[in-house]
Amino acid sequence: MQKRKSRVIMNPKYRGLAVLDIDGVLADFEEGFCEAFGYSNRDLYSLEERYPDADQGLLKEFVENPLNYKDLAPIFGGVLLLNQLYSRGYYILLMTSRRKELKTVTLDWLKKYNIPFQELYFSCNKPEGINDFLALHGNLELQIFVDDSVSTLRAVERGAADRVPFLAWGQPWNEGYYPRLRYNESAFKVEANVGDGTWKWIWEK
Repeated sequence: MQKRKSRVIMNPKYRGLAVLDIDGVLADFEEGFCEAFGYSNRDLYSLEERYPDADQGLLKEFVENPLNYKDLAPIFGGVLLLNQLYSRGYYILLMTSRRKELKTVTLDWLKKYNIPFQELYFSCNKPEGINDFLALHGNLELQIFVDDSVSTLRAVERGAADRVPFLAWGQPWNEGYYPRLRYNESAFKVEANVGDGTWKWIWEK
């Protein structure tokens, strides 16, 4: 008989669960990839669709090569947002489509930029991963989810409460979808597009 996982009651000090993607939100994988393959069709999220004439083996090789993750530039606004969430008492769960073989280079990169988090999931289906996490961690609720993939945001949103903020970190391929986030360098703030061209500081109600 299969043993059931016991639920873990989280420390009540946490305000809730904040889930963030890494590539496209915290780490600028996009820039490194574009430098190697070109800047065409950036409105497309899928690399295979963006570069239909490229050798798909080369695309896969680039994505799987740990050296291509070692020196990625941090996305300052995304890192700032994560630190704000952390300092406000959220439990930080990082979820990435990176393979588990990239664990060492990923942890080294996070340490290099002093990025705080409680847990890190690799190569998982994010809606299932979040559900599994919440089922295991008793009194913790999903409060915020930040990703650069519209399809991922939609998939997680279908099984979550209406009040959970789903936020797309501003990238060419998610223009017009969900409240988009950007970093306002002059104001030193992360802002959300709330419609009609209006941007508000993320912590405003």
